[in-house]
Amino acid sequence: MTPVVTHGAVMTDSAIVAMVTNSSTIGIVASALVLAAFGMKDMVNLRIVAICSNVAFIAYALVLNLPPILILHAILLPLNGWRLAHDCRVEE
Repeated sequence: MTPVVTHGAVMTDSAIVAMVTNSSTIGIVASALVLAAFGMKDMVNLRIVAICSNVAFIAYALVLNLPPILILHAILLPLNGWRLAHDCRVEE
């Protein structure tokens, strides 16, 4: 196997394939959570799924070094948390 230099570290081809596979899985899960959130009618459940989606997209952005995705979901995560807390207080 030919080693590949990336970010100052040497990786084998199989390590690159494993990284792509893992990051693809994270991206698919994050996207599926967004799709699920669009189908939600209950706001509390929607916010919970959206928070899970934000966490998954943050992981995806960190793995693939995607600053715009990271920034967006780092902003949306506390916003969804705040709105979830508000929605839970209103239901009480």
